[in-house]
Amino acid sequence: MLNKLGAKIGIRIFMDEYERLAGIGYADVESWIDPIAARKLSADGISEDEKNYW
Repeated sequence: MLNKLGAKIGIRIFMDEYERLAGIGYADVESWIDPIAARKLSADGISEDEKNYW
């Protein structure tokens, strides 16, 4: 539980910094999420640990 919480906090910190530096918001990249995730899954680029993490 704590590891997942820490990961979510880390992701939020990363996204906040990325948005600040890039000058874009989450809404600007939200449309990229599904195609990128689908590509990673179809290429089996995600380890079993990553697939089962969330």
